[in-house]
Amino acid sequence: MGEPDVHPLPEGTVDPLFRPYKAHVGHPDSALATAAVLGRMGGDPRNVERAYATQLDELNTVLWGKGAGPPSGVAATEVKTGTNDYLVTLSGPLRTALSCTDSLLLEYLDGMAQPDVGWGRVDGKVMTDLLVLHELFFDLADRTYYPAQVGGSNLASHIVDTLEQGALEDPVPGALGPPGEHIVVIAGHDSNIANVGGLFGMNWFIPGTQMNPTLPGGALLFELWKRGGQQDAYFVRTSYVSQTLDQMRESTPLSLDSPPSLEPIFIPGCGGLSPNFDAPLASFVRQARRVIDPAFIAPEP
Repeated sequence: MGEPDVHPLPEGTVDPLFRPYKAHVGHPDSALATAAVLGRMGGDPRNVERAYATQLDELNTVLWGKGAGPPSGVAATEVKTGTNDYLVTLSGPLRTALSCTDSLLLEYLDGMAQPDVGWGRVDGKVMTDLLVLHELFFDLADRTYYPAQVGGSNLASHIVDTLEQGALEDPVPGALGPPGEHIVVIAGHDSNIANVGGLFGMNWFIPGTQMNPTLPGGALLFELWKRGGQQDAYFVRTSYVSQTLDQMRESTPLSLDSPPSLEPIFIPGCGGLSPNFDAPLASFVRQARRVIDPAFIAPEP
């Protein structure tokens, strides 16, 4: 096997696959996006803070010590229309919780000694508890349907084009790479995974985590399979793959005997009945075109 072809954009260029809003793909309505996020909070971010008070208190204990807490006068969560970088911005406790849990997660996964992870206050159970707050931010900011359409339509469209090209074995406009490629790797961000997950209505778990984790090195897989002798021969198998928290913390070498966690994903509107929820390619493409907004697609990947 030869060296892979790598296609980065020039340094300093905003990639429309990964940052379509910043790259000015389409004309998104930031006020509508803000309303969509607020609508999931019942119009008041304090509803979310109350709903997740247990986890926020647990994080406060890690940060400040048992019985202590942040200084008085801490601002409440706010949802605002975006800046040049982001369609919607969340500030206050939910944003702070994301930053803190992200740092604690990296400490834990890096294999730091227990007394050094969150000042000795974070073990595996606490880390799993706090991941609720980590994924909550992505769920609201990136998986809410309209922001997911804005942020995920371009990437999802090119993924669909690439799968169709694999089945046809002829060039398809918008596909990533030439016909005949067996593996295409798209190296994006956790927000891109959240966007695509929210766009398709997909959910997944990894052992030791919360719903829809976006873990270091984790990836969404879209596999094109073919069954011989069947009328609808091609189908799409979707999954999320990642090392478990324990595998990362213990630096467990991956092998066929000790593989990463590979969790099947059901896609609403096209997922099938098999244990892997395989979707016929034609059904997958139809469902994808229902949720992808063509206004946010850049013709060239």
